[in-house]
Amino acid sequence: MRLRIPKNIISKVYILYVFSITSIIGKLSVLINKFFHRKTLKIGTTPSVWGKINIKIVGDGSITIGDNVHMVSNANRSFITLYSRIQLTAYGKGQIVIGDKVALNGTVITSKKMIKIGDGSMIAPNVIIVDSDFHKQWPPESRFISSTDEWDEPVIIGKNVWVGMNTLIMKGVVIGDNSIIGAGSVVTGKIPHNCVAAGNPAKIVKNFNEN
Repeated sequence: MRLRIPKNIISKVYILYVFSITSIIGKLSVLINKFFHRKTLKIGTTPSVWGKINIKIVGDGSITIGDNVHMVSNANRSFITLYSRIQLTAYGKGQIVIGDKVALNGTVITSKKMIKIGDGSMIAPNVIIVDSDFHKQWPPESRFISSTDEWDEPVIIGKNVWVGMNTLIMKGVVIGDNSIIGAGSVVTGKIPHNCVAAGNPAKIVKNFNEN
């Protein structure tokens, strides 16, 4: 006789794994990272984390994460990406500052200078944020050996910003409060408050201040 498992049982087991097991993994990941980076990593109260987060602090950098953050770092929990591991790297003197009630979903952030994300912002899956080219542009023979410190530029993302999935945010970018960056965009400049920007390079396509 063939054993049949009710679909509702399968569904309940899956939900248990996605929301409970990955949450336990997330809590352990936070504790482990806080232990290994206890002098350079600060995480605020009541973080909600699903899955393992990768945190790397190399040199004199630091990472500060605010209260009530929401971090999805598991593809099963994300639902809209095949790979959804959060990776935060502060290299050299790089600083990453993430505000309160920020939501990260499979986000990669690498800083050599300063990357700041304001309160209430949402960063969708597969978004990459960097504040450096990591290699000197010219002459070509120096690309593997030269410091880029003098060309690195901070990235400032305002409050209540929504960054769509598969977006690249490059050095020197400033995004104003309440703005939306469309999925798949490449942001290379300054985006004002209260607008929608999209494309490569990202340009304003809608202004919420217009009547």
